[in-house]
Amino acid sequence: MTFRAGGIFSGMDTNSIIEQLVQLERVPIQNLQRRQSTIAQQRAVIGDIETALEELSSLMEGMDDRGSLLSYLASSSNESALTVRASGDAVAGSHSVTIQQLARAEQDRSQAFSAAGDEVKAGTLTITVAGEDAVEVTIEDGDTLADVAYKINTSGARVTAVVVDTGTAAYLTLYAVDTGHQVGGSPSDAVVIQESYSGASGQELSFTETVQAQNARFTFDGLDIERRSNTISDVVEGLELTLLDDGGTPSVTVSVEPDSQQLQDNLQSFIDAYNRAASLLQVQLSYTEGETTPVLFGDGTLRNLAMRLQTVVSEQLGGGTGSFSTLGSVGVKLGEGGLLQLDQSTFDDAVARDFRGIADVFLTADSGAFDHLGGVIDDYSNSVDGLFRYKKEALSDQDDNLAEQIDRMEDRVAAYEQQLVAQFTYMETVIAQLQSQQGSLGSIYSLFSSGE
Repeated sequence: MTFRAGGIFSGMDTNSIIEQLVQLERVPIQNLQRRQSTIAQQRAVIGDIETALEELSSLMEGMDDRGSLLSYLASSSNESALTVRASGDAVAGSHSVTIQQLARAEQDRSQAFSAAGDEVKAGTLTITVAGEDAVEVTIEDGDTLADVAYKINTSGARVTAVVVDTGTAAYLTLYAVDTGHQVGGSPSDAVVIQESYSGASGQELSFTETVQAQNARFTFDGLDIERRSNTISDVVEGLELTLLDDGGTPSVTVSVEPDSQQLQDNLQSFIDAYNRAASLLQVQLSYTEGETTPVLFGDGTLRNLAMRLQTVVSEQLGGGTGSFSTLGSVGVKLGEGGLLQLDQSTFDDAVARDFRGIADVFLTADSGAFDHLGGVIDDYSNSVDGLFRYKKEALSDQDDNLAEQIDRMEDRVAAYEQQLVAQFTYMETVIAQLQSQQGSLGSIYSLFSSGE
């Protein structure tokens, strides 16, 4: 630590003088630090814009097919017999469904045992479920009915095993996980159980079929349909039917209509995500007299990004072959400040004109809005060669250079401060010596004066 005389002999506030001189010397450093602060703000702004673009990109990826962007409402005239659900891949219309029988799973039961703890004869069970590889279950000497149930349940076979105790007897019951059997095949092939025993004690299982596998059968608009499950999603694209009751062979009317409100909500989500990015850009590209200038005001990279985003809104989309060719034609229009807004009247007209065609403006490969916007976003936000990556690297280089300059200048200021301290300390020493000499001369003068 450097000793400072502090004006002990001179009476001057030399410490304050040194501090003020050092502060003047630090002014260039403070200017560089302000430039560093500006760079940090610029990088933060770019980060915020990147985040907004990534959120827009993620939202578009979540609606990148007709089934995700569009939505339909489906209803059943008899929900106790059949329920229906529609995705965006559906087509509006009405269908007639007549349920003839429901699908059911095969069940098999062992012969009676006196209790779950009774021993099963050692051997091997081979369980083959239609469409699956055969699974072998080894029964060892001493295994009980409950042990065998556990081994079956952990074997990987698509069956579940349960010990049912009636109070007077115990049974091992197998339930097929899947309903039905191979379409066109035999119900007896749904679950095939082969038993082989080698033990000397215990009781054999001797499975018998108690419930035969059965496929669902129904007519759809007069066509006979057979499926293994009661939940069917492959008869008409976009429709999932769930059969619940076949009592009395019920006839059900299924109605499908566009869900314009859900589509509007999806488009509003897109608009909101777009506007979050566009708003951040506009803040940097706009200046109001008397207010603080944005840290990236007039930046060419941001200006070009804003222009490219707005171009997608106004350009021809969807290949120009569908009912609609621009976002504006379906109600998504460019408003004040480069922000999007939904024109309700235009949107309603588009829904009435061609509900499915609205999706083409957004989803058509290479020429839809989502692909065009995705390409713009990738040009700027790509982590490998995006423009923002290079811009951030350039800012980092500037920051590093400023930091090096500041370090060198800090060293010079420190040396300058030590020099000032040394000079003022020397001044104080000289003044002290002069004061001492003055005192000595005063004493001599006093002696001579008293001698007279």
